[in-house]
Amino acid sequence: MSAPAIRLHALGEDRLALALAEVGAPHLPRRVLSDHYAVGNAALRRRLGDKIGRLVHALTPHLDPARVRWPGARADVLALDLAFVEHPQRPFELAWVEIQAFTSMLPTFHAVHLAHRRLHATAPDCLPHDPLPPGADWVTHVRGWVAPHPDTVLIEDRPRQRATWPDLAGARHWWRVDVHDWRDLVPRHGHLACPVSGRRYAHVWNRLILADLDPPERRRADAVLGAADRVGWHSHPAWYEGIHKGTLAELPWMRTKPATGSSTARRARADTPTPAGGSPSRWTAIPATGCCSLPRRRSSPSCPARASGSCNGASARCPSDGTRRAANRCSARCAACSACATANRPG
Repeated sequence: MSAPAIRLHALGEDRLALALAEVGAPHLPRRVLSDHYAVGNAALRRRLGDKIGRLVHALTPHLDPARVRWPGARADVLALDLAFVEHPQRPFELAWVEIQAFTSMLPTFHAVHLAHRRLHATAPDCLPHDPLPPGADWVTHVRGWVAPHPDTVLIEDRPRQRATWPDLAGARHWWRVDVHDWRDLVPRHGHLACPVSGRRYAHVWNRLILADLDPPERRRADAVLGAADRVGWHSHPAWYEGIHKGTLAELPWMRTKPATGSSTARRARADTPTPAGGSPSRWTAIPATGCCSLPRRRSSPSCPARASGSCNGASARCPSDGTRRAANRCSARCAACSACATANRPG
């Protein structure tokens, strides 16, 4: 059986930008897209499937409905982020970067896929997803999952100020959903309504992380969303309590040691090898030692710094370099707090 392999090809920034424009995709900042693309073999696909299967099995306790305080909420999203990292015995290894309970990048993935199909004239059966039902296109098929009701709203905390706004704008483009700051909405007869537009929403595509809010706003959001007890949900906010960017650090077989190197680099290091030599699933990509000069990070409910009081929802002093961070943002950006550092990547 062949070993997992991957080939990297240069595409060119201008060619990709032109192809994205030709497929009618909303604007995607060039800084968030690579002008290279990778082609993997069947062995790599099998390795991915095996790695994902082990992770989903380990996450089973986190998917227990008893963990969620919101009646009717269920686990419906699991987004996985991996990286190719160096390995001492193989050309590369697949390392977990983070997991989360959001599908907000689906529109961006779709736009990039369409652009690559145009650039490479790929066959119709070359798909980045499972085969679709006969006669169905991907956007229509996914609509039944993310936005099954014509009155669907995508909610976030100040969405237009986020680095993830291009993803949300893509959702608005492909699925014709409204995108609102959660503060724009009020409960009305079990639904959510926008007093400004007069629209009433029966389904919510969620991108809001309740744990990111200051305590008074958290209570307000809980009250508003809790009163909307007749709406349907995609990626219910309560599920971030069980599946979030810090969950990897909570799994016993995912413990990591801080890596060394540049403060803005990302490295990976394994735990001390077991007698059997260790499992590839123990490799996890984490920020390097030192405070990372990365964009603003979103805090995790399981953040150890927050639990210890050094990240207290106000400005807090970073334990590595002594500087203060902005209000309601985790201060432990260094690998001295590996769970927090892993949890708080940008976006």
